Amino acid sequence: MHGGCWVVAKRCVMGKLTKRAIDAVETVGSTPSIIWDEQLPGFGVKALSSGVKRFVLKYRAGGGGRNAKQRWMTLGTYGAITLDQGRDLARQALAEIARGGDPQGSKYKLRAAPTLQDVWDRFETEQLSRRKPLTQRDYKAAWKDLIAPQLSSTKIEAMTRDEVGRFHKAMSATPYRANRTLALLSRLMSLAEAWDWRAQGTNPCKHVSRYEERSRTRPITQQELQRLGPALVKLTSEGSLTSTARNAIELLLLTGARLNEVLTARWSWLDLRSGLLNLPDSKTGAKPVYLSATAKAVLKRQKAAAGRSDFI
Repeated sequence: MHGGCWVVAKRCVMGKLTKRAIDAVETVGSTPSIIWDEQLPGFGVKALSSGVKRFVLKYRAGGGGRNAKQRWMTLGTYGAITLDQGRDLARQALAEIARGGDPQGSKYKLRAAPTLQDVWDRFETEQLSRRKPLTQRDYKAAWKDLIAPQLSSTKIEAMTRDEVGRFHKAMSATPYRANRTLALLSRLMSLAEAWDWRAQGTNPCKHVSRYEERSRTRPITQQELQRLGPALVKLTSEGSLTSTARNAIELLLLTGARLNEVLTARWSWLDLRSGLLNLPDSKTGAKPVYLSATAKAVLKRQKAAAGRSDFI
């Protein structure tokens, strides 16, 4: 008998749970002992053989009833929280249960809920291959280097706008990359909604402000162009610049094509007779790049340097 409480097997029946009774309860060998508070149904303390004592709540889900599933819910550890705090937590849980809730069931559901890693894995398997190769590369780099280390284990249902905002703010030194990474994260969250892994219309990225992006381009001046040609020739003759690099730079200047379009172009796309480089899949879709006589001469020079390579 402890403080007016009789221990029967693992259970102890008492009038009111008190600090004195909690301090006195002990385990029987390795078998846990439980003392219950009769004034608050289902509320008690479970003493473990390790000496740890935890506040618990036993209830039936869905508002109760003999056919309802019985749950055991841990409210906290005695010592970390007081008896009064444990009792308050039990009352809050019982109020939720009375409204038809299932607080422990919600914990189970959240524990089994998909994480951001699950969303990425499905996206990578089902959709990423449909993107352009450069986009695939950028997405994989953003996921591996930035998103995954911080957020991969986060439950999709639990991710908040504040959490996303802090993540985005941490990349303020690289605004362009921060915005592209946020765009990918937003896409993953939208997919989670489409797959019913998160409530509709709750994308936490939606109202996170993007950084202002200032254009980094300016037209090259005539004076710079006049100096560039001789500089390329000089650097190539010195061995500081490969002939392929020189040819690529000249093609960029002569065609107005994007860097990746020039670097990934194939000889099979080239029609020198018509003066066209037919790109099958540029950033804006299939398009022809018109070649001047000077551009054709550069390509002929590059053909000798490229040898048997499929790429220009």
